[in-house]
Amino acid sequence: MRTEKFLDRQKRITDEQMQLMREQLQDQKIQSNRHIEAIQTASENSQNKSSNGTVKLPKLSIEPFFGDTLRWPQFCDTFNTTIHTNVSLTI
Repeated sequence: MRTEKFLDRQKRITDEQMQLMREQLQDQKIQSNRHIEAIQTASENSQNKSSNGTVKLPKLSIEPFFGDTLRWPQFCDTFNTTIHTNVSLTI
């Protein structure tokens, strides 16, 4: 009888240890995924920089303004939307 109790107790301890190890492994996986994401973000950010450390901006194309006052409102709206208020172009 004592042997059965001892074995049962050992099994419970082993089960608890296994559960603890599973939880620790899951935590390590989560931390690893966070590190991978951070490395990928850093890699993407470094790819957006040229060799002298400046940021490479995306190529934008808007019609140039040649002084025609009738076309000013359209140019101004296009410039503001594409460049001036574009949050993806801010540092």
